Amino acid sequence: MNQPVNWTAVASLARSIWSAVGPLIGVLVGANIANRNQRKHWLLDNRRAEYRKLLTTLTRAYGDIMNTYSQAGITGKDMHRCERVRLNAINVIRDRIFISEEVTKMELLEKWNSAAVTFIKDRNYELFATRFSEVMDSLRRSAFKILD
Repeated sequence: MNQPVNWTAVASLARSIWSAVGPLIGVLVGANIANRNQRKHWLLDNRRAEYRKLLTTLTRAYGDIMNTYSQAGITGKDMHRCERVRLNAINVIRDRIFISEEVTKMELLEKWNSAAVTFIKDRNYELFATRFSEVMDSLRRSAFKILD
């Protein structure tokens, strides 16, 4: 024998289940959205920090190399210090994690190293300044893209 379905009882049961389960689903969905937003902001903050570190390191290296080679009577110690500064800049370029793709596309390592090594060999201040400005401009353009 078939018993008729009591739709009123089914609706009442569904409402009582939903009143217990609904808020839990809402909390889970809200937590998922919050986690995604936090991760997005965390990645963005790390990318900004890496750009900042890169810009600062290259600017300091450029200044140190220019100041050292503009002096009269450069010693071996000065040259050794400039080499350490150049290599430190290279290490900072290579150590980027969150912006490594952009750094590779810009060929930043090759451009920086070529500019520094060429300057150390021929001491063409104007060429070094021009090449450094090109490196910094491309870095800034790339950094501003993440702000959009």
